[in-house]
Amino acid sequence: MGRRASVIGGTGPTGVWIVQGLLDRGWDVTILHRGIHERAETPDEVEHLHHDPYDAEDLARALDGRQDDLVVAMYGLTLHHHGYTRNLAHAVLLAVDQPEAAAGTLFNPFEP
Repeated sequence: MGRRASVIGGTGPTGVWIVQGLLDRGWDVTILHRGIHERAETPDEVEHLHHDPYDAEDLARALDGRQDDLVVAMYGLTLHHHGYTRNLAHAVLLAVDQPEAAAGTLFNPFEP
């Protein structure tokens, strides 16, 4: 088994890029989302956990016992501008590729 990542959200315009980028890098990926809208672009090997990330108790139950190497919280992030979407996905995947360089970094795609 390879490295494990959970993407909370993962079905929005940014999440699909991050999920695919993690898969391309050999990660085992799980997405946690409410199950309201599935994306055709999500590969079959991605595990789905259908829970409400806005409900703290439900989220705790969903994540109880999981041991992920990486968790990316993407839920509730709506970026309609394509440039922001790709910039955020690029920044997250760059942090995956170079964790030492990205340690402690917070990326805000809305800052110039």
